[in-house]
Amino acid sequence: MNHALSSRRGTVVKALGLVLLAACGAPTPAVTAPIAIETPPADAAGPAPDAASLAWHCCEHDVAAPERRHTEVPLIPATERGEPSEAARQAKRLFDSERWAEAAAALNEVAMGETGDNRANVEIAEYHLAIAHFRLGHYSASATTFRKIARQRAHTRFVYSLLWLAKLVALPEAQGFVAPEDLASYEAAAVKRFDNPEQRDVYWATSFLLGMARLRAAEYREARALFAQVDEGSPYAADAHLCLRLLAVRDRG
Repeated sequence: MNHALSSRRGTVVKALGLVLLAACGAPTPAVTAPIAIETPPADAAGPAPDAASLAWHCCEHDVAAPERRHTEVPLIPATERGEPSEAARQAKRLFDSERWAEAAAALNEVAMGETGDNRANVEIAEYHLAIAHFRLGHYSASATTFRKIARQRAHTRFVYSLLWLAKLVALPEAQGFVAPEDLASYEAAAVKRFDNPEQRDVYWATSFLLGMARLRAAEYREARALFAQVDEGSPYAADAHLCLRLLAVRDRG
């Protein structure tokens, strides 16, 4: 194991150790300086996700008093799609043509409510805008919108956004833009739709991320089940197994 990976593994151990110590009632070590999210080294090989960054996201705030996952998720009423405006149709045509920059500008007008479209069409435009930003390499903007959608279970594109959050996490250049708690509104069953040969990597990634979210929320049984879904072939395997071992230590304590 090279120095960078060894350092990252040490960060995961420290972060998860803080979570489990706090959950078990042990005093949490004082933090004397802000915890920085690690940036993957420029020469890191392949698209393996930075699990250490994710772990720090889980532990950075209020580790001794984790919030439950549905406490502050804003729900919006279900809405009928209705007919989109001509501006919304044109934005979608640009999107379908993969003219990403033009599509992003047009979709932004719809998403901002400037075209008079109803709520459902505005939400669809938000979703397509996030994809357009992703295609343009504007990962921070893309993540911001997908994170917003992921916190609204009634959003028309709530279910579909989980896949794109997983895509963002897998990109080295997008590290730190998505945290496990951004997936906290999803149920464990939501990742099961990725359990197929074509999307196995997404299945393992979302299982690990949602497991970290459940760990952060002190929902240990569900966290354990999610971590157990991560196969040896995943870049997350070592960290998922580490989480399982630490949970086993907690159970024995």
